[in-house]
Formats: sequence, structure tokens, C-alpha cells
Amino acid sequence: MRKRLVCGLFAFVVFVLSIPATYAQFSALYNFGSKTGDPASPSFSGIVAQGRDGSLYSTTPSGGANGAGAVFKITPGGILTVLYSFTGGSDGANPSSGLTLGTDGNLYGTTLGGGTNFDGTVFKITPTGVLTVLHSFNCTDGCTPVAGVIQGTDGSFYRTTFAANGTIFKISSTGVFSTIHSFRSVDGAGPNAMLVDCRSESVTEPLQTAAASQV
Repeated sequence: MRKRLVCGLFAFVVFVLSIPATYAQFSALYNFGSKTGDPASPSFSGIVAQGRDGSLYSTTPSGGANGAGAVFKITPGGILTVLYSFTGGSDGANPSSGLTLGTDGNLYGTTLGGGTNFDGTVFKITPTGVLTVLHSFNCTDGCTPVAGVIQGTDGSFYRTTFAANGTIFKISSTGVFSTIHSFRSVDGAGPNAMLVDCRSESVTEPLQTAAASQV
């Protein structure tokens, strides 16, 4: 009997759902807040990425050693390791996006706040927990990236920012950053979900405005 493995975050629980053809089994792998320094309040929209080692990787916007969010990994057997605790300073704060596995084996994500200008960051982190800030937003190039990045066929990572009408940007794995589009309300504003790879060398995302509903 074939089974499909579905992984995700809900409330304060990491879960694995094994779905045979006739029924589903739900099991909690870990309850956040079980001990001091735990990750806390995982976002329902956060991406859970499976690494090359088979472990699952993601983020929480709060908790960790400094209360500013954390990156964690958890094995299929439920052993959780905090890889990085954000300080709320130049390294970023409140990562709610989850993580995207890059073709280089590193994991990529965003933070809502923190960074050099406290307007959010794009970061990469190795499976062993070495974090590099690739870009700090300053609101002239976007601010408050809400969700995760997606890797395009060109190897670059694409995402939107939410505040100040919002932008679409791309960034390389080494931090080369460029703004693709800045929204002006008349063409939409406040994009807050992931971009979608349409396999046609373009990316799309729903917007929050009436103008967007007319597109």
C-alpha cells in the first residue's frame, strides 16, 4: 500500500501525517515550549524543508535563547535541535517564513525585523547552523518580508516584501540583490504570500488589494 508523507507546523506542534490509501495517521513529533530556550509559536505558513540528511528544517518567529526567533531542525524520530537563535539585532528578528532548501544544500529564509536597519533580512544558514545575512532591507528597497523565498531556474531566490506597498526582489546565494518591481497601489500592494514557480521563467503571487483582484 502506497503512503504519502506530509510534514508541517500547526500551533505549537511539529507533526508528520502518513497517508495510506484508506486512512490517515497523525503523530506529534515535538511540542514546542517543552524546555527553556525552545523555539515558539511556529507560523502556519512557514515552510518545512527536508534537508539532504533527511531531517526537517524550519523557523519560529519567537522563542529561542533570545526570544527573537529561531532556526531548528528535527529528525523524523522527533529529536529537535536549535541551530540558531536570533538576537533581534543585525542578524534579524522574527523569522516567520520557514526555510527553502537551495541547490547548494544550504537553507534560505527571511526575517520580519532586525537587520542593519531593523526592516528585515534575507539570510542563509548551513545545516550545521552557520548563519549569513545576505541582505538587510532599508524600506527604499522593500521592508518586512513576510513569507519564504523560492529558488528560480537561474539559481537566484525570489520573494516579495509587504510594507510600503511592497516589492518583488531577487537575490543570489552570495547576496547580490536587485528589486524587480515596486508596487504603487494602483497595480497592487502588500504582497504577503510565496511566489509560485510557473515553470515558464516567471513567478506570480496573489496581492491583498482590490486592484490585484482585477488583474
